[in-house]
Amino acid sequence: MITGPAIFEEYRIKVGPMIDKYGGRYLTKGNAHQFPEGGHWEPQRVVVIEFPDKHSLAGHNSPEYQPLIKLRKQSHA
Repeated sequence: MITGPAIFEEYRIKVGPMIDKYGGRYLTKGNAHQFPEGGHWEPQRVVVIEFPDKHSLAGHNSPEYQPLIKLRKQSHA
């Protein structure tokens, strides 16, 4: 659950260029997902990003992404 919407908005704006840099593309985000068969999992927000290869995960460990991880975590309960 997003408890700091202003912090999350800052994260969202800053993470876009990082995703582009490493070749990522959104498959679903926000409330665009559906669970036609229901189930026990009831997420409030789902984001799925596809990257071209496993080497793109280097972006997650990059020095430029580390402050963004902190922002993302600060914005959630």
